[in-house]
Amino acid sequence: MSAIQHNRTVLRTLEEGDQIEFNRGLYSHWAVYIGNGMVIHQYGDGHLYGAGKLLSKVCVIQSDFLDVASNPSNRMVKKNNDKDEKCSPLYKFEIVKRALSRLGQIGYHILWNNCEHFASWCRYDKSWSEQADRFLARFK
Repeated sequence: MSAIQHNRTVLRTLEEGDQIEFNRGLYSHWAVYIGNGMVIHQYGDGHLYGAGKLLSKVCVIQSDFLDVASNPSNRMVKKNNDKDEKCSPLYKFEIVKRALSRLGQIGYHILWNNCEHFASWCRYDKSWSEQADRFLARFK
């Protein structure tokens, strides 16, 4: 199955409030599905995005799922609500409302305020990034 076919298959399974993980190899990009093929996520300038430091030019935007999925750096896309095993998700309408409330918000930090923190905050009311936690655990 081609990446485009895979992404369209994933899109058909998504429900409002789902978290989407875009695997980029060394790290993953995260978004919240809000319905009608649209996601909300943190996005920044290509040459600054993910540089591993505080990036004030990153902001929360709404994008077409297939446009985000077609980014060449996104290898594999999947619905990922795995944190449901540890946290109780909010109601779908509340998740979408929270995501929409952050549109235009500026600010990013790879360890304290990244796209996974944002997606988790929307779904669980808990700003949490497992990939940041794994990185920080190396220094304990």
